[in-house]
Amino acid sequence: FRAVPEFTTALKIFIVAHALLAFRFMYLFLRGRGIGRLASATGGVLWAFNGMLTSRIEFLSVYATLIWLPLILHFIDRCAVAPSLRRTASVALVLAVQFLAGHAQMWFYAVLGAGVYALYRAVQKRSAHPVTGFGAAVGIAVLLAAVQLLPTMEFLAHSTRTGSATTPSGFGMGV
Repeated sequence: FRAVPEFTTALKIFIVAHALLAFRFMYLFLRGRGIGRLASATGGVLWAFNGMLTSRIEFLSVYATLIWLPLILHFIDRCAVAPSLRRTASVALVLAVQFLAGHAQMWFYAVLGAGVYALYRAVQKRSAHPVTGFGAAVGIAVLLAAVQLLPTMEFLAHSTRTGSATTPSGFGMGV
C-alpha cells in the first residue's frame, strides 16, 4: 500500500495478487498429491474464489491469512515423504508469514487444521515425523513471528470479547 500512492489501485493489486497466490498454493498442493494439471487448476480456482475467501475480501488480514493454508499442507506433505530440517523450516517460514498476515484467530484455525492433516499423514506414513516436524515448525514460526506476537497478545487482552469490564458497556465473551 505504500508503494502505490492511490489507495483503490493498491487495494485492487492486493486482491488480485492474493487471489493469484491462493490459486497457485492450492495448485501446488494438489499437484503434489498427484492430481492432474486440469483438476489441480480447477481446485486452485475453486480455492481462490470460494465463498469463505470472497466473503472476506474486505477484511484484508483474514483474506491474507487464509490463502497460505494450501501451501502449508503442501510442505507438510513434502516433509512426510522425505523428512528434513530444510523442509521443516519451510513449513515454519510459511506459518510465520501467515501469522504476520495479521489475523491471529484464522492463523490459529489454520494451525489446528494443519495439525490434524499432519496427524493424518503420520498415520498414513506410519511415522511420527509429520506430527513432530509440524510441532517443531509451529514453535519456530512463533519465534520468527515474535515481533507481532506481543502486540497481538496486547490487542487480545484489551478486546471486548475477553469478558472483562474494560469497556464502558462491559460487553465481552469469556473463553
